[in-house]
Amino acid sequence: MWFRLRLDVRLGDLLRAAALGLTRRDREAEERGVLEAWHGPRPAGVFLSVRSALDLLLEALALPAGSEVLMSALTIPDMVELVRAHGLQPVPIDLDPATGRVDPGSLASAIGSRTRVLLVAQLFGDLAPLDELRDAIGERDVLLVEDCAQSFGGPAGYAGSPLADVCLFSFGMIKTASALGGSIAGVRDGALLDRMKDIEAQRPVQSRRSFLRRVAVAAGLRLATGPRAYPFLCGVARALGVDFEARLVDFSRGFAVSGWLERTRLRPSCALLAFLRRRLDGFDRAALERRRANGRGLARRLSQAVVSPGAEEAHEFWLFPVRTADPAHLRGALRAAGFDSSAGHSLAVVPACDERGNEGARELLEGLVFLPAYAAVPEAELERLAQVVGREAGAPVGTAGCAM
Repeated sequence: MWFRLRLDVRLGDLLRAAALGLTRRDREAEERGVLEAWHGPRPAGVFLSVRSALDLLLEALALPAGSEVLMSALTIPDMVELVRAHGLQPVPIDLDPATGRVDPGSLASAIGSRTRVLLVAQLFGDLAPLDELRDAIGERDVLLVEDCAQSFGGPAGYAGSPLADVCLFSFGMIKTASALGGSIAGVRDGALLDRMKDIEAQRPVQSRRSFLRRVAVAAGLRLATGPRAYPFLCGVARALGVDFEARLVDFSRGFAVSGWLERTRLRPSCALLAFLRRRLDGFDRAALERRRANGRGLARRLSQAVVSPGAEEAHEFWLFPVRTADPAHLRGALRAAGFDSSAGHSLAVVPACDERGNEGARELLEGLVFLPAYAAVPEAELERLAQVVGREAGAPVGTAGCAM
């Protein structure tokens, strides 16, 4: 059984992480080391998570209550709640369901006198250009924030669009080059970054115990999602009446469902900074190239009737999504063939103030199935996966073929 998403961290890396969590180090030196390994084009800061960075950004901006934050209409629920926690109004910007990209027309109609921030999520590993979105903003005083949490391509890779004012990258549990947490925010305005860091300096540091707990969880997930262990554990869980897949999703979350905002408002521990530095210094570019090759290879093999949101010219293939009229049927057929898959359970459509603003995102989410196409999947298995999807995907959802 091929699990839908393999953690991008080896057991040997986790042993080193545990050792870092048990030793004392110079926290400031480790943070400097992360930024030296990053090589980004903008002033940058290291934070506990993308949520933490966004929280600090919104606090540093000190926007008037009721100001609007325009957001990609498909995102994780915590991002919406963070905006609301600052007394701001989240406004969805609809997506093209065939590509997963922000619809410039939806953006142009949503910008108003209270708009202060545009937060664009690069979904699934796609690297959509921001030219049309920047043009839609024009000369308005609107901060363009690019959420690249799903699109990291290595320290020498994509470091954010030059058109963005702020670019956010994640190294959480299930992300590329996972450090079990951590985020790097590139901020064009150095004074704004300084305000974010000043606010962060008043917050407590993530405990060593918390970091070591995440190391233990990651080790468990790495073992549980192997091609032999996963089907065995699924069978045991079914016999016990336990939803094993739901438990794995819960464990892989960056923050617990309850109390997540308080856990967001911490500084990264010295151990986390040290581990992130080593993950950047030792970034496995060959594995990334294999993942890209698998993504492109699977895209070529799929029937033209199967829509896979994304674009060939710039894609990291962190996830491989397809759209289908009957996700439950496709997932059942894949499981019978030995391929785990998932729907967009961790994503949510940003609620609209009226009936406009999220129809495309809702259509996209309702038909999504994520396929296992990461670096470890052999070419022969990709061929078999494409055959199952082509045979079982059902009626096409839309008219566009795979754009990748």
